[in-house]
Amino acid sequence: MDDETGGATNHAHKVRTLSVDDYSVHLSPQMKQGLARIAAAVQDSKDFDPDIRANLEELAGGKPFLTVRNALSGIAWITKETMRHINATGDQTAQSALSNFIEQFYEENEKGTPSFTLVHRVPGKAL
Repeated sequence: MDDETGGATNHAHKVRTLSVDDYSVHLSPQMKQGLARIAAAVQDSKDFDPDIRANLEELAGGKPFLTVRNALSGIAWITKETMRHINATGDQTAQSALSNFIEQFYEENEKGTPSFTLVHRVPGKAL
């Protein structure tokens, strides 16, 4: 006789939790190109944090984000600093570069090409 769950306890599936720290994030060539456009637009800006700019340039050059957590926070910081630069200067080139970068997430998805790839990291192994 089934219990109130309709026998679901008999057919339970083991759920595996994935950690955001177990995967690096590799951006597509188009996404890296988008970051390169942002980097070019803000390269001489006094209104863009130098540490974030250094990270931006490394990512535009192909360095992957070490973790999913780093990718989310990194893109957020790049967006924040780019907007700070745009608000301070009115730089339409930076505005266009940021808009195109953000739109790239959607456009690549519609084309069926991923804007990024998750790669399982082996603990202790450098990328």
